[in-house]
Amino acid sequence: MLEDKKMQYVKGSAALAPKREEKETTRQKDYESLRRAKIERENRLKYKKNMQKRKVLKTIVAVFIVGIGLMYNEGRIYEKQQKIIEINKEIKTVNQQIEDVKYQLLKLNSVANIKEIADNELNMTIPKNTETVYVDFSKENFAEATQEEKESFAEEVLDKIKSLLF
Repeated sequence: MLEDKKMQYVKGSAALAPKREEKETTRQKDYESLRRAKIERENRLKYKKNMQKRKVLKTIVAVFIVGIGLMYNEGRIYEKQQKIIEINKEIKTVNQQIEDVKYQLLKLNSVANIKEIADNELNMTIPKNTETVYVDFSKENFAEATQEEKESFAEEVLDKIKSLLF
């Protein structure tokens, strides 16, 4: 058994050689990963801020456009109201003129006014019984022109026109 023990004896160290990592490389890796994480975080914050600025800017632009649209519509409404007011004034003046014309028409149609105009302006007088003439319209007192006379007159006119033209 002694021999067996001798055989098993290993000369030298049987311990594994430990791998040594340098502390600086791990520190450097940690520093790089932290630096990258910080840069990514800053980029995300910048992106969020930019998106917020864009949203605010879009909202401002939308409000501005809506405001301009409202002002334009208000201007059109004001213009139409002014036209309506002007038309109403014209209607009032026309109605006043109509009333004036009706008044003058009634004034002229009165019997007293007609008699006054006939006496003063037209120098008409009231006829006496001896001056009156009665006409009976039930009889046919007027001769009618015959068809031949009408046609001959039309033919004469046409002949004169033809002679002038040709």
